[in-house]
Amino acid sequence: MYLGYGFENPRPGLWQITLQATDLTPDSGADFAITALFNGGASLRGQASPLVAGPGEAVNLSVRFDPPVDGIQIEQARATIHMPGGNSESIELIVQGERAQGAWTPPESGLHGIDLVVTARLADGTLIDRASYLSVVSQPAIQPQRIYLILIVLICLLVLIGTGFLFIFIRVLRRPKRSPV
Repeated sequence: MYLGYGFENPRPGLWQITLQATDLTPDSGADFAITALFNGGASLRGQASPLVAGPGEAVNLSVRFDPPVDGIQIEQARATIHMPGGNSESIELIVQGERAQGAWTPPESGLHGIDLVVTARLADGTLIDRASYLSVVSQPAIQPQRIYLILIVLICLLVLIGTGFLFIFIRVLRRPKRSPV
């Protein structure tokens, strides 16, 4: 069963929803869900730089309201990073006026999901919560074995090229000299 209700121009402030059982409700209870969708108002814009990070490279995170909202004061900003292995880590972002920012270094390679959550207050005291979602890819470090393999291949190429030049040089020196006719 689905019941949907819509409100034109809802009033700001606290809303209270009451859910009551009836004679038709099973003794074991019934599943229910309450969701709300609010269109309009302040939207949050998050950014990560770079989006593809090298091994050990810090990722700068920032978040701000877009478009800017007059009289808004960010009270708290937090980034929750979801790691490829399933773990997560949270960091507090530093609030600086109308924006919040921070830095984070991926501890492992792979795709990381980032939730940026901001709590702010309008000039009239209204509390607003907004979120922005990002993803960052961290590249794996080059394995030392690969570096050695690349160096060996380069040395072999240089030896082959040097041997070729030496062979050509020796052939040029061994050519019989032509006498003038």
